[in-house]
Amino acid sequence: MPGESVPGKAAPSRAVPSPDGLRFVATYSRWRKTDSTFGPMGRSVWTVLVVLVMAMAVFSQNPFAIGPLCLIGAPLVLRSVWAKGRVT
Repeated sequence: MPGESVPGKAAPSRAVPSPDGLRFVATYSRWRKTDSTFGPMGRSVWTVLVVLVMAMAVFSQNPFAIGPLCLIGAPLVLRSVWAKGRVT
């Protein structure tokens, strides 16, 4: 359809010839701020906060805090924070 971008990964955005004119290939980035992701500052702050919470859980020596926070919660949060976002 006209106006849709071609799915897939591409390094920098480039014009691709198509029958109905030029279209831009979508680019994805972990470091640029997008509509649904943080920029580098926000991602770094979230990473530091998650590490601090993990450190508090480990130093508390509470296995009920270490298990859910360090083994389940932290990877899920960091995975979503550092997910690639589509740059417009």
